Amino acid sequence: MSTGHSACHCVVCQNISELDSRTQATVDTIHQHGWQVMMIPADDLGPGWAYTIGLWHQHRIPELAMFGLGISRMQTLLNDLAQRAVEGQRLEADQELHDIANVPVVLKDVDYRWYKAFFGTAIAYYRKPPFPFLQAVWPNRAGAFPWQPGGEDLLDYQPRLSLRPDEHPVGVWTQDLWRGDRHAVTDNDVMTRWFRSYWAEEDTWFYFEVDADGWVTRQVELQGPLEKPVAAASSTEWEAAQQAGTLRDYEATYGATAEVPVHEWEAHERQDLTVKEFETVWLTARATCQARARARSTHGA
Repeated sequence: MSTGHSACHCVVCQNISELDSRTQATVDTIHQHGWQVMMIPADDLGPGWAYTIGLWHQHRIPELAMFGLGISRMQTLLNDLAQRAVEGQRLEADQELHDIANVPVVLKDVDYRWYKAFFGTAIAYYRKPPFPFLQAVWPNRAGAFPWQPGGEDLLDYQPRLSLRPDEHPVGVWTQDLWRGDRHAVTDNDVMTRWFRSYWAEEDTWFYFEVDADGWVTRQVELQGPLEKPVAAASSTEWEAAQQAGTLRDYEATYGATAEVPVHEWEAHERQDLTVKEFETVWLTARATCQARARARSTHGA
């Protein structure tokens, strides 16, 4: 695992020259203007949204997204936020801004499991993590945000992407999880797949979440006849721990993900999984790893 937390794997940084027309247009716009705002208009499936591409590549600033307003207005607001960030204003999760659109706007981290549904063109450009997003969330006329009492009506207009998809109320936004970015994704933009393989020499089932380039983003290891969880690691978390200097503690708790992409592995039999099948194993394994770490800490104390 050689990439750092601030790595960029976009088509420019990787010197990829043969690009489809959409991605090439994105590259050209970012080169000329510093970033691009993608706009997906409302249609009979639901409200529209807009998001930036290029801020992470150019400045290591999180990309920005907004939902539920007119696309021209969202383009203006995102350009305003992006310009401020480029000029030095710090943007971070849970920050409240009072001088955008004449109303407070709160920035929220976006769980990466939503990316395929809403940010297809960003996936084509960046190819693999990390490329973090912040969602700019606006309140209703009463000043309530979607997570506050009285703000529940806003879920018809903007999702809560800080939640995991399986935690989000079912509705207009969860339908896009199974369709992908309905107006911006290209035909070959498939970011994530899930499968498991059995290594007899280790008597271990390995469960993998893999991105479009074959890199493992999450990995679970179940060992022995009782399938005891011995690892449940995320590459994004691993990179963050490396950056923070807490890698030893992270690996002691969760292990690590594979260090080479799957197409470089020796022959292995793969059994495809659905996202729900993987998530069930992942959540159970994570809970076991965390409980084991707490027990070690208590015993050590």
